[in-house]
Amino acid sequence: MRVRVVGLQHLELEQIIERDFPELELSDGEPEVVISYGGDGTLLYAERVFPGIPKAAVRNSKICNLCSDLSPNDLLAKLVSGEYEVHEYMKLQGESKGVVMIAVNDVIVGSPTVNGTLRVNVYVNGQLCGEEVMGDGVILATPIGSSGYYQSITRSSFQTGIGVAFNNTVDARDHILVSKDSTIEIEIVRGPGVFAIDNGDKYVELDVGDRVLIKRASEKFAMVKFPGESSRVVGE
Repeated sequence: MRVRVVGLQHLELEQIIERDFPELELSDGEPEVVISYGGDGTLLYAERVFPGIPKAAVRNSKICNLCSDLSPNDLLAKLVSGEYEVHEYMKLQGESKGVVMIAVNDVIVGSPTVNGTLRVNVYVNGQLCGEEVMGDGVILATPIGSSGYYQSITRSSFQTGIGVAFNNTVDARDHILVSKDSTIEIEIVRGPGVFAIDNGDKYVELDVGDRVLIKRASEKFAMVKFPGESSRVVGE
């Protein structure tokens, strides 16, 4: 099996593979499995660099909701023996001003400054669901993402659909949970604003009248799951 290790301390895990698991080939080409060695941020980065290729997440950080509980050696042994399944999870697509970005966790429409306030209209399937919402912005999350930024705002999570969270609004607003096939549009009423995704390396500047279109992406996020781990598949 061709594998690629991603993480700040990737050499540490690569040495274990070279020494103890000759069946795994450290590949400079396209791998069959990408091993994320770190935390949540490392896993998101690995998906951004190698989209669609199954990810096996080895914990090397305190914060990693999707990491396996297996030790590195046990996880590698199960990869060699084929004791795993690949589960696919929903991703989101955000688009504005001709720029398309794909998110595992969140699409974010927010203020470009920490002391700025954004005012937006929120449409779900063409219907106005939030008029001139004033605050720090809107976070649109997948079920996987609902355990991260979304949860820090709403103190809740979900297993299916798309979550819409209003961040630090002037008026108290509850979050919205819509079906996974919904289309959401965020219109800038008073800006400026920015459109970005989780752990992304770019953003789009937004002016008054600009819109961000968010919907379920056609591509999936593939994760390697091992026997004894949670088999709950969310956001399919």
